[in-house]
Order: sequence, then C-alpha cells, then structure tokens
Amino acid sequence: MTEATVVPTEGIPSNISLLPQESLPRKDLNKDSKRSKNKETKKEKIKTVPYFKLFRFATRFDIFLVIVGCLASLGHGAMTPLFTILFGNIIDEFKTQNPDLLLSQVKDIAVWFLIFGSIAGVCSYLQVF
Repeated sequence: MTEATVVPTEGIPSNISLLPQESLPRKDLNKDSKRSKNKETKKEKIKTVPYFKLFRFATRFDIFLVIVGCLASLGHGAMTPLFTILFGNIIDEFKTQNPDLLLSQVKDIAVWFLIFGSIAGVCSYLQVF
C-alpha cells in the first residue's frame, strides 16, 4: 500500500485553499467594473479620416517627397527579380568549357551586379528619406 501525504491544516485560514490555482473555479469579482469599461470603450469611438484628407495640410515639397519615396520603393522592389536573373546568368555561364571565356563573362555579370547594387542602395535611401 502507498502512504498518503497528510497536509496539516492547522493555522491556515478557511478562505485559503491548498489546491493549485488551475483547479479552482474562477470567480469574476469585478463584473461591474468590466461592464463600465465596456461602456466607456463603446462611447470612445475613433473618428476615421479619409485617405486624401491626410494630405490636406501637406505642402508641395511633402507631396514631392511622397512621390519620390513611392518611386524609389518601386525601383528597390524591382531589384530582387533582376538580381535573380543575374544570378541565373552566372550559373548558366559555368557550363562553358573555356576558362578565359568564363572569366570574361562572369566579369561582365559582376559589373551588372555592382550597377544594380548601387541602384538598389540609392533607391533604399530615397524611399525612407
């Protein structure tokens, strides 16, 4: 037979349970305060603003910067497919047997990588400027 563990209950107030908290039923003592908070949040509706009214106080320079940022982000986003194409071209060049021809073709593609990398750097700077 196994021995049961006896937990002494002397000196423990009757409102304190010896059971783990997960096994106790949860009592919501603050029902009234929760109801009043829900009423308050329903009363505090946020007024939405139409999109084009956001630019009501924008100057011409602000609008110019937004347009430049949008165009730069489009250019920066276009660089990923272009890098993929260039990387595919480098992989295709490895099947050539002539090492001199391979070196010259990879150099040309490396120059394109530098050009596109510079364009991507400028575009990423301008899109957050």
